[in-house]
Amino acid sequence: MGDAVVKSTVRMGDAVVKSTVHQQQPVYHQKEKNRSPISKAVMLTKVFESLPQHKDVFKKHVLGLILDYTAALEGYGNGNGNRRNRMDTSLKNALLPAVFALLNTISEFELQQLNTLLSTSTSKVLFRGIYQKYQTTLYKGQY
Repeated sequence: MGDAVVKSTVRMGDAVVKSTVHQQQPVYHQKEKNRSPISKAVMLTKVFESLPQHKDVFKKHVLGLILDYTAALEGYGNGNGNRRNRMDTSLKNALLPAVFALLNTISEFELQQLNTLLSTSTSKVLFRGIYQKYQTTLYKGQY
């Protein structure tokens, strides 16, 4: 199940060399089909938590990811504008730490841009709730 076969033929002058290599796929590819959306959200959070170290590189993509998250909360995440596919509450709660990690990477200017880019009043209300939760989780210092 996890093996991939790579066959190659190389001509060197009059000689023909044929080789077959069996490559095993990494474990994370084999188990990917069996993972629940919650465990995938936890893995995504781990990836997003490493972004603040490289925020200059990824900063331009963070706004789009947050916009996609708020659109999925509204139910527009399926691409056709239909609001019937809203995100589960358990998945929303599992993805919140990932969104908080994304919010760690943006500055006040990008936050203003994000507020401008939120298209509907519903998405602005949803984002306001997320941002208020984010602000309560921030480390304020010792006192």
